[in-house]
This record gives sequence, C-alpha cells and structure tokens, in this order.
Amino acid sequence: MRSRSDLREKEEVKTIILLEDNEGLAQSLSMMLRMENYTVLHFNRITPIRNQVDTLHFDLALIDVELPDGNGFELVELLRKKFPQKPILFITARIDEDDAVRGLALGADDYIRKPFGNKELLARVSLCLKEDSESTQCSFQGLTVIPNQKNATYESRSMEL
Repeated sequence: MRSRSDLREKEEVKTIILLEDNEGLAQSLSMMLRMENYTVLHFNRITPIRNQVDTLHFDLALIDVELPDGNGFELVELLRKKFPQKPILFITARIDEDDAVRGLALGADDYIRKPFGNKELLARVSLCLKEDSESTQCSFQGLTVIPNQKNATYESRSMEL
C-alpha cells in the first residue's frame, strides 16, 4: 500500500507556514510534515510573518494563539485579508470554547486544541489542502465564479450563488 507521501511525489509540493514558539513542538511538527513531503516555513514570532506578508507564498498555515509578540488571532485577521482562500488552522493550548468560536469567526478553517494526535493533525491538514485544491474558479471579463463556494464576484462586488 502506498503512503500519502508516495502519492504526493507526483503532485506539487505544498508549503505550510508553522507559527509555533515552543521549539520542541515546532521541531516535531516540522519533521512530521516534512516526512509527508510538505515544505515547512517555521516562525516562532508573529513579526517576521507580518514583515513578509506581501511576499509570502504558502498553501496552508498552522497558527498558535499565544505567542511572545502578540496573538495568533490578530495575525489570522491579516492573513485572511491578504489570502482569503488559503486554509488556516489554529493549533493552541487554549481550550475555552469562546476562543475556538472567535478563531473560527475570524476565518480559520479549523481550531485544534493541544495536545493533539499527529495522525489527526495530518488528516486535518490533508483535508484542508484537498478542499483548497478543489476550489477552482472561472473568470471572464470581470466576472469570477467559484462554484464549490457558491460565490461570484463582478468588478469587486461579491454575490452569493
């Protein structure tokens, strides 16, 4: 039986931003994701991401909430404005339901509480990337239609289908 990493060899390599200040956890997650043939861009602070936001190229972001130079909620607001279609998953020790609701309301695709299982995290990452790759869109003369999101825009005006 072929592993996900074997199947992904023929696909484009996906890049994941990992914002995690716990170095041990970051190393473990980075190694696990690389073993699945993902490219990992690890950051342990929000500031470098903010400074590079106009030049960042990624397919998915894993964002911790509590960080030494701010919180992940603020960063997700910025990333959502710049990258409205990119999957974003919170990975956090915050277990309060209000925090999860806030994160999802800000546009995160998932809110995963620590500790989490590696297999579960990989499954959620894989699912988000699959959904993202299925969001095809068609554009013609100022009209953009995104069928799987039941959304269209015409000259910067959004319409629900």
